Order: sequence, then structure tokens, then C-alpha cells
Amino acid sequence: MNAMSDSDAFKIEPPKHGDVFKIIAILSLCWSGLMFLGALPGALSNPSANETREAIAQMQQLNPKWAEWLYMYNEAQSPAFKNLYAWINVLSAGLSFTGVLLLWRFRIYGLWIYTAGELLPYTLFLNSHLITGLQTIGDSGNG
Repeated sequence: MNAMSDSDAFKIEPPKHGDVFKIIAILSLCWSGLMFLGALPGALSNPSANETREAIAQMQQLNPKWAEWLYMYNEAQSPAFKNLYAWINVLSAGLSFTGVLLLWRFRIYGLWIYTAGELLPYTLFLNSHLITGLQTIGDSGNG
């Protein structure tokens, strides 16, 4: 009997995850799932140029400054880039959702997948603005 109590003293219990972790995991799961469901229709059905212009015209009634910026941004983007960016959003949301599912099962590599999925759109957005900025600088030097 004494030997059993000695072996029980050396048992290591697995760490207990608190309620805060469960709440964060549930919220992240819901958010990334909704983002995936929201990104998928945007990638499957690209709006035409006329539909985009109509949406910007409706935006002009709400905030003319934003509408002007959206119009300039829309005209600067090629249709191929818009389609590619829509599918990158789907990929990003899918990575985030997969990462959260793996985190839910306490897999640490789920954190890396989730982080990659969350950072992917930001890095591409910054790269597109950096490239556009470099092209603008190069064009202004020719003048």
C-alpha cells in the first residue's frame, strides 16, 4: 500500500485548460468559419465591372471621400488580380479554420497554421501597395 502512494506522488497530471481558452477557441472557430463561408461566394461569383461601379455609386451617397478612394482603387486593379485575391481570401480563411480546429484538439502546429492564415491577406495587401508605390515612384521619375 505504501508503494502505491509513492508511485502516485510521481504521477504528472496533464495541464488543465481553463474556461478562457475554451471561450477563445469557440469564438475563433465561429469567426474563421464565418469568414470562410463569406469568402467562398465572393470567389465563386466575381462581380462585373458595372456591378462594382454601381456599388461604388451607392457608396458615394454615404461617404463621397471613401467612394472616390474605392473608385481609384478599383480602376487600378486588374481583373486577374481581383480574382486571385478572392481565392487567396478563401485560402486564408480555410487555413485559419483548419488551424483553429487543430488548436481545439490541442495540436500546437494548429497555432502556426492559424497564424499563417491570419497574416496571409495582410502581407499580400502590403505587397500590392508596395509594388504600386514603386511603380508610381518609377513613373514619376520619367516625367
